[in-house]
Amino acid sequence: MAQTAMIKGHALLRWFSLQSGAKRYRIQDEVVRPYEIICERSREFEELILILFLIDKYYSGEDQLSFGTQHKNLFEETRDIIEDLYYFLTRRKLSIRFVQVQRQVFQQQQIVPGGEVRRRGAPCLFSGGLDSASGALVLTKRRLFPTLTHTATGNIVYGQARRLKEHFMLRSLPMIMTDMRLHTRARAADSSQIKTRGLLFLSNALSIASSMRSNQVYMAENGPLMVNPRVSSLSDPTRNTHPYLVATLERIYNHITQSKVRIVPMFKDNTKAEIVAQVLHDDIIDRTWSCFRIQGQSRMCGLCFACFVRRLSVLAVDYEEPLATYERDMFLGEKKDLSSVSRIDLDILHDTFLFLEKLLLDNRSIRDNMFMIPDGFFNDEVELLRNFALDIFLGVRNYLKRSGTKTMGLLGRFAMKALKRVSKSYLKQREDRLSSIADLAQK
Repeated sequence: MAQTAMIKGHALLRWFSLQSGAKRYRIQDEVVRPYEIICERSREFEELILILFLIDKYYSGEDQLSFGTQHKNLFEETRDIIEDLYYFLTRRKLSIRFVQVQRQVFQQQQIVPGGEVRRRGAPCLFSGGLDSASGALVLTKRRLFPTLTHTATGNIVYGQARRLKEHFMLRSLPMIMTDMRLHTRARAADSSQIKTRGLLFLSNALSIASSMRSNQVYMAENGPLMVNPRVSSLSDPTRNTHPYLVATLERIYNHITQSKVRIVPMFKDNTKAEIVAQVLHDDIIDRTWSCFRIQGQSRMCGLCFACFVRRLSVLAVDYEEPLATYERDMFLGEKKDLSSVSRIDLDILHDTFLFLEKLLLDNRSIRDNMFMIPDGFFNDEVELLRNFALDIFLGVRNYLKRSGTKTMGLLGRFAMKALKRVSKSYLKQREDRLSSIADLAQK
């Protein structure tokens, strides 16, 4: 499709066969049924988010968008906020022009095909990753029985989510899948790095919440990776769960749809190690997937930032994943033996240790990374990021206890030197805290 000066939103939806919206399916007890949301107040919002996702995924450069709506005034009142949010996520300017149109009026109703849902808890985002799986598990243990919501942008990640749902505590939960696996003539794009991916996932969950007449959506990302600070000049972190996105999207949705739905970031004041401690004895960790680099294979890469945070956070609670979990051990490899991409990953991890040291030594460096955070979002952002740094170093310490130091590679040697500069008493206090979280969760 040729690039044009003005992208017409609904023409774009037709091109991608989304003029009737994304297809949804409700999955429970291995029965798959269509799930349709006919709710005029959220349909146009949903269309706009789909269009923003498609522009981000398939188009480049500065764009102008024309979007037809029956509620021009409501959209106009949020236009600046929407444009600012899109720029915040993508670093691309998009000018949106809302045009008044007349369309079929849909009834304000709720449809749950296939009979009543046995347990209709609030939607909970469910990607197949460690945090989202833990969130669903924790809610279930609290007897809140969430409705899992998964947005499928590819067969591989969707398959991971379906397999993870077979966990004995999650098996009976309903899951609603929004199908964004686009079968079009458009060129392929890597959805894992799309900067509006979180915008799409959260928006889908908001629409599902409205259809269920629920007033909240659960999101289970850990606090430090919601901020996702830039740990290296070589890294380009996404903002797919950033607090500014969460607060701003909730505001936009509620204004346009005249709703009162809250996004509840249930682990915003927890590190990943604290999340793992809550599910340490629930046989869930090894079923999940966190890698940025690899999808659809039996092992995670072991060198990307996501693998780094996952592996050391898990080690921080003294849990050791199977040997076959990762393709490479980040602490054993030498740069000369790696591909160019993996060398960059190793350099980013090197810089990450320097970044984490600064977090422990200088509270000012923590506040420098807290840009665009809504006031009062975190209980204590300084403590949160310091605990994150301590978790990583505690993971390094536990790794060295198991593996020894004789065969350390470049990053391993550097990590050992960095670890020596961290207070042993701080590490012991942190270890005790994580142990108490695990003990409490087991009771």
